[in-house]
Amino acid sequence: MEKTDRGAMKKRRGQFRILTVLLLLAVMSVPQVQAQLRSGGAYLKIIPGARQQSLGSSLTGVITAPSALFANPAAAGFLREWQLQGSFSKWLPDIYNSSLLLSTRILPSRLRAFNLALGINHLGVGEFNSSNRAAAPVSAGETVFTLALAKAVRLGSAELSFGSNLKYYRSVLAGYSAGAGVVDAGLLLRSRRFALPFFDTLTGWRYAVLSAGFSMTNMGGPLQYFQENTPLPRTFRAGVAVNLGSHTGSQFHFTLDYRRVRDERDVMSFGGELTLKNRIVLRSGYNFDQDLLGGFTFGIGVQLDDPGGRAGRNRRIGLDFASLQQNIFFSSPYRGSAQFQPIGPERFYFIEPVFDAFLTNPQITFRWTASQDPDLYDDVSYRLLVSDSEASLRAVLDSLAQQNFFPENFDSHPDLVINTRCDSTVFHTGELQGGDYFWSVIAIDRDGHFRLIRRGDRVISRFELAKPELQITGIRFQPHKWITQDSLQGELTVVFRNSGQLRARNIALKINEMPADHLTTKMPATVPRKRTLYSTLITELHPLQTDSLTFQWQSDYHGLMRITGEIDAAQTVVEEDEDNNRLEREFYTIPKGFMLTDSSVTALQQPIIPYQLPFIAEVFFAVNSSEVGPEYTKSWILGPILDTLATRLQANPELHITLTGFADPNSDTRGRDLARERALAVRAALLALGVQPEQIRDIRARVLPRRPTPANPDDARWVFQERRKVEISSSEGEARLFLPVSFTNYAPKRYLPVVFTSSIRGSLPVTQAILRLSHTFLSDSVRLGSEVSGMRISGLTGWKHHNSNPSHPGQWLDKTVEYSVQVIDALGREFRTFPSQVTLRSDTTVQERRFIWPLKFGRIEPVYSFYWEKLFEQIDTILKDKEMRIRFAGHACAIGPIAINQRLSRARATVFRDTLLQAIATNFPQDFERIRTQFDEAAGFGESRPFSLVTSDGAKETPGDNETPLGRVLNRRIEIIFYKKGTSLKATE
Repeated sequence: MEKTDRGAMKKRRGQFRILTVLLLLAVMSVPQVQAQLRSGGAYLKIIPGARQQSLGSSLTGVITAPSALFANPAAAGFLREWQLQGSFSKWLPDIYNSSLLLSTRILPSRLRAFNLALGINHLGVGEFNSSNRAAAPVSAGETVFTLALAKAVRLGSAELSFGSNLKYYRSVLAGYSAGAGVVDAGLLLRSRRFALPFFDTLTGWRYAVLSAGFSMTNMGGPLQYFQENTPLPRTFRAGVAVNLGSHTGSQFHFTLDYRRVRDERDVMSFGGELTLKNRIVLRSGYNFDQDLLGGFTFGIGVQLDDPGGRAGRNRRIGLDFASLQQNIFFSSPYRGSAQFQPIGPERFYFIEPVFDAFLTNPQITFRWTASQDPDLYDDVSYRLLVSDSEASLRAVLDSLAQQNFFPENFDSHPDLVINTRCDSTVFHTGELQGGDYFWSVIAIDRDGHFRLIRRGDRVISRFELAKPELQITGIRFQPHKWITQDSLQGELTVVFRNSGQLRARNIALKINEMPADHLTTKMPATVPRKRTLYSTLITELHPLQTDSLTFQWQSDYHGLMRITGEIDAAQTVVEEDEDNNRLEREFYTIPKGFMLTDSSVTALQQPIIPYQLPFIAEVFFAVNSSEVGPEYTKSWILGPILDTLATRLQANPELHITLTGFADPNSDTRGRDLARERALAVRAALLALGVQPEQIRDIRARVLPRRPTPANPDDARWVFQERRKVEISSSEGEARLFLPVSFTNYAPKRYLPVVFTSSIRGSLPVTQAILRLSHTFLSDSVRLGSEVSGMRISGLTGWKHHNSNPSHPGQWLDKTVEYSVQVIDALGREFRTFPSQVTLRSDTTVQERRFIWPLKFGRIEPVYSFYWEKLFEQIDTILKDKEMRIRFAGHACAIGPIAINQRLSRARATVFRDTLLQAIATNFPQDFERIRTQFDEAAGFGESRPFSLVTSDGAKETPGDNETPLGRVLNRRIEIIFYKKGTSLKATE
């Protein structure tokens, strides 16, 4: 009986505890019993999950726990793209608490998506009977249905999440029930992850993330029990969390919460957790609440990443356990939770180029949304894959799908156009070629978890890049107008175009030449038959752009040439049509060669004969006259005698002369006075010419004896003329005052044609060739005839410049003439040689040199003895020049019989010849025999050749006129002639 009573008593005590728990749940957090009337639905204040319990329910600022959305709805904005969490708590044998939470991300877009969570929390109490079986057993329970919606937005470098919970609360006790709609709202701010450089060294915690949140929960209408309204436990929460750690090392999270429940006092709680190597989690906290769930808390968790091989790839299973400090009602209540969630990179999407886009810019910008890695300390990088073959790209992705983790040697895929790692969500390419392209992106975290980009069911996007269309549209040849001896042919212009819609870059352009027929020849023979003329790289050619390239064509070929232009011959640029990248044209080369002459040529030859003429120291007068004739002071072809003497006296002031006047009784009627007057007249003329008076030392007068009159009247007249005179003498200065006078005798002019040498070769027959010459206002031309033969111009061309204007034959002389040859070929092309210059020179040539010495009347010796010395001085000329020859020619005046004058002139020549040979034999015996062969035989010409001259203007003068006394003195002469072999002596003979 006692045992039965004790059992019944024990059962009643258990039922009492259940009632007590229900009561405490109803008045939880209320220190006074009266609070039950002010705040109902205490179960709404309980947050499910083992993690929150072990952290002292400090979840308001937490961003990584699914259960945190019950403390702050904004926490749902930072949840993973999906999560599944279940928890179970056991307080007493018949009282339990269970919950299930599922979150997912919806409405994906370029912005961060909305997060949606569905949860159900249930508190169950088994059947109990506290009426000692007076009534039927009853049960109790409370259930909360939750719909959470949150969105995180970027706020500078931080992120701000705002969220709301829509909850329905239902409480059942026996046959009674009550329900209410509940609303929660909250904000949660998360900082960007930042580095801890110094803290890292001490603790290994490399990064930190801070978060802070505010929420207002359990807002809504009152809860009605037994027709009594009880307000909901509206709660204000504020909390912060500090997250420290590194991806591969330990991690530490600290949380601190403040909360205030309607009609209750303020409560603080805090907690912390330490994660070791992403496997073991140790937690502890303290809740300053004085209800049954207050006090110290602790917990432990285990994280299992990628369980079960490929089936569990990118997944994590988390198991958590928490327990409370023991109190008067519970002996350390415990709670367990299990989570299943992704751990790899989250979903991300294509942005641009959009699917099937048609692009015209070869520099492509790839963009995609960011893939978030839920691990606070992990990083996501991207691998951009681009291929021109969808099959190749799909094969790469299919191969990757067989891997558990992203392979390290993923770079070895030669079929991919782009295979590059990116740290951002934007990649700018260089210039791609036109065509179809397929692209995809892989997000990879530091553990090798990876995820493919996606848009709907597509993991590969496609776009088309417009293609360039390159073609050579023309080849033009502008012949060089100048005929030269180099290889320059002229300018080739190649016209090319990009008729496509895409810019082309780095395009190879090549121009070749080769002979077009078998008649084309080359020089030199080592030149290859096909040769590249020009090769370049076109850096850029825009769509629909036409451009051209002009360069100088250098070729050693003669004839018809085939010019070939090729653009992108290697087909490195993808085009619609590759057949229009080549164009051929044929052109004839231009004439090459020259027409030249010396820069200075002799166009006129003026032969001259330098004379050494005797100085006649006599002045002759008319009958009974003392007047000095003008031929002695002003005008005589050989120079006025007195003027020459005055010049020499002025140059030699120390010399003196004597003037002796003569009168001829055969012709003059006066005697000595006339002779003196004649001497004084000569003196006066010399003084007038600048001679000093003291240089005329003596004035003398003589009357010549009468002589017989010659039978020949001319002889008589001439003899008497030579007796009326003044003789000039100088005892000390004869050799200086009476030296021979230099004079130049001019032979007839000879005009010489200017000879041009030509050698020009063309590729077509020459239809016209003209040599053109010009100087200032002068011009002339010579049409080439015999020099032209087919395609060649060769030979010598003479320009008779003196015939261009017969009335002025010398108009081109001493001028620099510009000349060039004009050539027109069978195509009508006109060419010229570069203008060259030739100076037409007038040259004088020394035909011979003559020494003329006067001889005494009827004698063979010279007038002055110093002439013998002058003769001997010429020996040196003969010794030095073996080509030089010497001839002695004697002459006589017309006085006397012709035969006598002939013999006399020859005798004179013979004496001078023999005298000079004797001097050579005496002084140069070793050279005598050679020199003797250079001497001509002596010649005598009598009176047949009076002395005559040709002046520079071509006029013939005869100073040796036998009608004048001066002329007869000149005719009584010996001429010593030095000349070269082959020189004509007609001027003498």
